[in-house]
Amino acid sequence: MNYRIFTFLIFLFGANISIAQQHICGVTQEDQKGMIKFIEHLNKNPHLKTRSVDPIYVPIKFHITSLNDGTGGVKASKVLDQMSVLIDAYKELGIYLYIQDAEPNYISSTSIYLNPGTFVNTIINNKDNDAVDVFICQNAQTDNGVGTVLGFYSPFGDYVVMRNQDINGATASLAHELGHLFDLPHTFQGWENVHAFYGWTAWNAAQFNGMWNSPYIYGSNTILAEVMNQSNCDIAGDRICDTPPDYNFGFGISGCAWNQTLNDVNGDLIDPMENNIMGYFIGCDDYVFTQGQVDVMVANYNSSARDHLDRDYVPDTTVVTPNHELTVPASAEKLEYYTDIQLSWTEAEGASNYLVSIDSGTGDFYEFFTTETQIVIEELLPNTFYFWNVKAFNEGYTSAPDKSSFFTTGTEINTSIKESELIQNVNVFPNPSSVGQAINVSLSMEETTSVSMSVIDITGKLIQTNTQNLDQGINNLRIDANLDSGVYILKLDTNEGSIHKKIVVQ
Repeated sequence: MNYRIFTFLIFLFGANISIAQQHICGVTQEDQKGMIKFIEHLNKNPHLKTRSVDPIYVPIKFHITSLNDGTGGVKASKVLDQMSVLIDAYKELGIYLYIQDAEPNYISSTSIYLNPGTFVNTIINNKDNDAVDVFICQNAQTDNGVGTVLGFYSPFGDYVVMRNQDINGATASLAHELGHLFDLPHTFQGWENVHAFYGWTAWNAAQFNGMWNSPYIYGSNTILAEVMNQSNCDIAGDRICDTPPDYNFGFGISGCAWNQTLNDVNGDLIDPMENNIMGYFIGCDDYVFTQGQVDVMVANYNSSARDHLDRDYVPDTTVVTPNHELTVPASAEKLEYYTDIQLSWTEAEGASNYLVSIDSGTGDFYEFFTTETQIVIEELLPNTFYFWNVKAFNEGYTSAPDKSSFFTTGTEINTSIKESELIQNVNVFPNPSSVGQAINVSLSMEETTSVSMSVIDITGKLIQTNTQNLDQGINNLRIDANLDSGVYILKLDTNEGSIHKKIVVQ
């Protein structure tokens, strides 16, 4: 007899979304033990599977990691593109995701960037304890994976790691990892390493003459293999009964189709759900969660494991209308100067935040978050063509398209904010410095005057500022901020100009 399990499906992704091939995540059978225990508890206590009509709101905190010098991190625009996919997908489930604090956290740490699977405690120390944490690194490789690991959920640290190139608007890998965070196992739970066991690059049903004739999974006499008639669905596989059996058929297969014939131990033809988000098939037109999987995620959200989330907060999910216009510089304008360049635009309806990107196309690239409708770029390359984009968004809506324009810098220093002649012989030491090490600033003043000292990171975020009267002659100052590793700009302002110095913290 052939069984087909009919389920209520929650459709997530359109045809342009794909799950990447070859071991898409580093979550192991060991990692999923807690998930299985949680679902078995729900199966024994079905009243915990509350299907509320009220939406739930989940804050996501993205952490963009980079090398110690601040280079290598994913573009913030890619994060907003990825968030757009997640928001559109999960809201169909009654789960509304939003960006915590409306912008990512930047971490300049070579250790995390290159080896997130090793420096677990360092990652934990950088978590936002009021959100679901996603760390974006150069790679997500672990010792547990077979092939290339694109992302993983850490049950120990309760965070997700994704590699740079899989943060975009075109892959569902992050949605898969968030499923793990909300206690969803793989649909093929227990079969993660079947290929290594048999030495396959993809499933080979012919090796078993089209019949899995054991009640157990490969290499085991205790772990049950799930069967099609649902008689053991609550004690085998992922323990979710509206997801049919899957013996990790998608691994190594190109395309969203299981074309081999394999019967279970009862002689029933196994018909996996190829387009389930927690499986490994790629190239499906739409990926889905089943209602049973949604029930598990909602139960996790309502459990004590998520008490750190503010369940009463309702984020701004207003649809943003991209009706803003880029006004300064004018389109195609040739500027006289290349320093202290003002960029201005009008407000976009529904937006509370803006991401500004400036790109020469030849490697000179900057991104800035702001709640205002203008920023000042301290210095660009002289006589250089630049595109600039402004993306309007709010914490719960990032899908509005960018507005774009372009300009060319000149060769002069902006005379409206010229270099100060009152400040001489500025010396920053030690530079480079180490994290936690005091940074001193020595300077000579031509006359007694008020000086504003600011420290700005590479994203344009103001880290520290203070103003004080300095006497004529030599003055010694100290930067009080506890700076993380990265690159910063020290800006000294007087009423007749500014001085800028680069600071490196290792």
